[in-house]
Amino acid sequence: MRIVTFLLTLFLVGAQSGICLGLEASENPEARPLAVGMPFPSFALHGNLTKSGRAYLGLPGAGPYSLDQIKAKVVIVEVFSMYCPHCQNEAPVANELHALLKSRKLDKNMKLIGLGAGNSEFEVKVFAEKYEVEFPLFEDPDFVAHKLMGQVGTPFFYVLVADPGHAGFRVTDTYLGRLPTARRFLDRVISVTKTGKEAKP
Repeated sequence: MRIVTFLLTLFLVGAQSGICLGLEASENPEARPLAVGMPFPSFALHGNLTKSGRAYLGLPGAGPYSLDQIKAKVVIVEVFSMYCPHCQNEAPVANELHALLKSRKLDKNMKLIGLGAGNSEFEVKVFAEKYEVEFPLFEDPDFVAHKLMGQVGTPFFYVLVADPGHAGFRVTDTYLGRLPTARRFLDRVISVTKTGKEAKP
């Protein structure tokens, strides 16, 4: 319990003091990101989804769920860690991205989720509550999904498109580090996924 309290104290102090290592991401020397065009692994989604979260992702019943069950043409996966200061600073931009998807009426076919690499359910909950994250976050305490995704640094964004010929998704874009702005990143996603014109408000 003392260890958890100590780590949470570091997390909160780091977030408030703006600790920065001069980088825009916490990099992993063993990272091997999945290349554009590769099939994306369909790992289990572990998390305490709310009713609205299940509806947002189009997931039926009470689970368990896997990533390839998400009902969307495009899925943006943010790999984060609650202990990563860059992820902490990135949280408001990710929230803005989620809000933009909704305001531009793109959220029916384009979903945003987060995966907490090495984070437990408790740690993901702390992160979600502190930064008022409204899109679904999933835990990955044993780095199972993180290894399948290439042990990428954080924050890391995978942009996935549904594979019409097969079940699941394929990688169509990757991005390591904090986003420039939510709007610029969304424009990039629209361009690389060829999602066409935005729905009229």
